[in-house]
Formats: sequence, structure tokens, C-alpha cells
Amino acid sequence: MSSLPNEATDSINWMTRSGFFTAADLCDIITEEVFEPGELDASAVIAAIDKAFAAWRSEQAAYPEVTDYNRLANAFKALNADGIIAMHKAGLTQSHGYSDFREALSEHATPDSVRGYCFYHSQDLERAFQGHGLYLAFGPKRQDDDQTVWSSVGQAAVATLTDAGLNPTWDGTPNQRIHLADFRWQRRG
Repeated sequence: MSSLPNEATDSINWMTRSGFFTAADLCDIITEEVFEPGELDASAVIAAIDKAFAAWRSEQAAYPEVTDYNRLANAFKALNADGIIAMHKAGLTQSHGYSDFREALSEHATPDSVRGYCFYHSQDLERAFQGHGLYLAFGPKRQDDDQTVWSSVGQAAVATLTDAGLNPTWDGTPNQRIHLADFRWQRRG
């Protein structure tokens, strides 16, 4: 078995611990998207994935009963109930996340009740694992709404995140995303 580049093992480790991917998904992503097909030894990738999943299962025993992820999930449920479509891992980038919001809005049972969105995307998730906290995008249903509407969605998100036990920071403008600087990703799988 050959060794893997650090980029591959780092990706495997954070993607495993994110709790969003199966072992088969990870193998496909690492061997076909992160790296070119045939660039990595598939058996080394599978071994690294198995090792990462075993380590993650072991780590979960030390997680607190309620994690920051639990708090975030609860906040997102409350935001969804309040007319703000809140999404986990929405796309790869902010523009992909906004496209995911537009799709969710088009499929929403009562789209007139929706007033905005709040999400983080895959790059935000990766940065959280690197110790940079978690950034959340937000905005109104219509991008051409004035700053007051933008701010009301941001204020609602910050209040809901705070009520859930998180510590969001935001400058109150649509130009800055909400930041959970001390967010620690601990999702059980």
C-alpha cells in the first residue's frame, strides 16, 4: 500500500468527521474529484477512509452531550419555522449555496411564507475544521430587497443562533457574513 499525499488524508479526515459522507462517497470524491482518476492508489484511499471512520467513532464518545453542531441544527430548525430557509452544507461555494436556496424555495410548500435564507457551504465547513470558525451566509428571498430587509434576516438569524447557545458575531450589514468564531464541529454519525 502506498502512502497518500497530506492533502488527501486531510480531506478524508475532515470530510469523515463532517458526518455528511459515506465511505463510498468519500472514496469517489477523493479519487475522482479532489484528485484525478488513477492519481491515487485506491487501496490506500480505502484504508485511510476506514482509519478515519474508526477514529471518528472513537472520538464521539468524548463529545459533550450537546455539541455546537446540535445547537446549530436546532437553530436551523427554528429558522426554517420562522420563514428563513436554513441549510447545512449548501453547495461548494456561496453562489452554489444561493442556487441551492433558490431550488429549495421553488420546491417549498408555502413559498410566500419564506422571507430569506441562511446557510454554510462546503468550503465554510472545511475552514471550520481548520480552526477558522463557521461562516454563515444569509439574505432575503429577493436579492434586490433593500438593506432593511437584508438586515432583518441577519438579525433574526443572529438572535436564533444566540438563543440556541451559540456566539455569533456580525457587523449588522449585508456585506459581512455571520461568524461563529468559536464553533467546534462535533457531529455524531
